[in-house]
Amino acid sequence: MNQNNSWKKTEEIEINLVDLLKKLCVQWKQVLACAVVFACLLGGYKYVKDNRAVQTASTAELAEGVVLTDAEQKSVTAAIELAEEIDGIEKYLEESIVMNIDPYHKDRVVLLYSIDDATKQTKQKIIEAYLNFLSSGGAIDALKENDSKKWDMDKSYLSELVSAYQRENSSYQIIMNDSTAETLLYIETTGKDAEMAGELAADIQIVLESYYPTVKEIAGKHTLTLLSSENSMRPDSGLMTAQHDKRALLTTNLTTLKNLTDAFSEDQKLLYENAIIEEDEQPKAEEAASAGISKKYILLGFVGGIFLYCCVYACWYLLRDTVKSMEEIKDYYNFPFYGGIVLKKGTKGNGQDLTGSQKDAYEREKAQMLNRVRLACQKQETSTICLATDFSLNEQEKECLSGVSKQLKEWGVNTVLGENISGNISVWDELTKAGIVLMIYKIGTTTHQMIDEEMNFYLENDIAVIGAVALESK
Repeated sequence: MNQNNSWKKTEEIEINLVDLLKKLCVQWKQVLACAVVFACLLGGYKYVKDNRAVQTASTAELAEGVVLTDAEQKSVTAAIELAEEIDGIEKYLEESIVMNIDPYHKDRVVLLYSIDDATKQTKQKIIEAYLNFLSSGGAIDALKENDSKKWDMDKSYLSELVSAYQRENSSYQIIMNDSTAETLLYIETTGKDAEMAGELAADIQIVLESYYPTVKEIAGKHTLTLLSSENSMRPDSGLMTAQHDKRALLTTNLTTLKNLTDAFSEDQKLLYENAIIEEDEQPKAEEAASAGISKKYILLGFVGGIFLYCCVYACWYLLRDTVKSMEEIKDYYNFPFYGGIVLKKGTKGNGQDLTGSQKDAYEREKAQMLNRVRLACQKQETSTICLATDFSLNEQEKECLSGVSKQLKEWGVNTVLGENISGNISVWDELTKAGIVLMIYKIGTTTHQMIDEEMNFYLENDIAVIGAVALESK
């Protein structure tokens, strides 16, 4: 039992999935309306998109009938080639890591390798094998194969980050007279930051070590030794110039293209605009023209609408603090619960306009609830109770409670109606005078906070709670 709130069995409210599914089934009209709306929206979106594709196809057909002079055609061709070049430059400037590195603070790692125990005859072959592997794409392929997720970028952009060279100065290369030679190999890795440059250098070491047996087999016996690995940050004037030249070229090409297209005639513009459309749009346009309204998109929208409504309703259901079912009252609270009455929407509260099984169910629920209340009153030896609600009654509910009061009076139990006790101070005196209260809750309206506040009020004023009943509209 909860020590702070003695009327509670537990502070944890379990989610009643069965009740949630039942309430969702009752909402079938809203679910259907949401599904239809989304089907129309998605189907309409696809239709508009296809129409645009059809218009593109129409533009292409118009362009086929245009005849230009040789000079006009050359201008259009030049503009198309220039537009393609601009696209390539823009993509390169956007995606290339080298083009986005700060040239004044370039992070790099330099690996120094020594190739020992090679003969004069094999030394050059060995070093050229390593240089070719590092600079011609073999090392890049091996990097991507070892860890494709880490190096998930175009091979051309990754290759810009790795360079290998050999210093030709005699102070860095020693040739021995005893038919052996020592050669130094430098490998430089660059990254957008020091961490990336370091990771690339570490992976290059792994790749180079795995390639060593291949070079040994094809070029000759030797020893490959890592002498040092140095991290540094420095300005790079060459990179600075390359970035400046690339951006300057883009600006020049954009200006040139604008001047070309501004001088176009209407026919030239039509051909130019048609030519720069992506190659795959034409078959898509033809497919769209024959497809019409897409049944697939309508079906997807219909299913998506159902799913979205169910998700929103489930969230709304779970986040509300209201009492969601009569079972929840029995499972969550300690005070006696005598049952409830289900009121059909659009019917009278006394159940006289119901027919068949509905009327039988109504009378059975009402009789069970009233007899339990009668027995509880006899046990408490009371002849007067207050029917207290935490909500304002509508006509149907008033008629129902009027029938309840009439039946209890016939059994010798007088009732006082305390409507909306939390907001109606005038009924507090009658409530206190009665001294015993039967709480009337409404499923979907009464909240757990309301119940807590009412129970605290009753305890503070020494008002006995005989139990609770519930009303539910369906």
